[in-house]
Amino acid sequence: MTHDDERDATIGIVAEWHDIDGLGVITSDDLPGEVWVHFSHIVMKPPRNLTVGQSVRFTWEEFPQDGYRFRAVRVWPVGRGDQSEGIAANEIPSAESGGYHSHLELQYDNVEPE
Repeated sequence: MTHDDERDATIGIVAEWHDIDGLGVITSDDLPGEVWVHFSHIVMKPPRNLTVGQSVRFTWEEFPQDGYRFRAVRVWPVGRGDQSEGIAANEIPSAESGGYHSHLELQYDNVEPE
């Protein structure tokens, strides 16, 4: 089950956050378990870190991740207004994106063979 729509967003509290690993746990009265969260799904300008005790709004999906029943799809601080404010469209995580994303582009010089 996926709840990746602003209308389905819920409010939670950051219960754990590990800056070095870039991951943590959110709790919410609206869900029957804790929610795993990765920094790549935090919708804010870098550095994308959370603080224990911080109130956040988030969308989620039921997907087992590191022993948790739920994982966050998008997370943003409460009171921030529009979640995408100041963020480029390609920076906003979606349900289709995984925890990581990379891109490689190779460009060769036009060299004539001898």
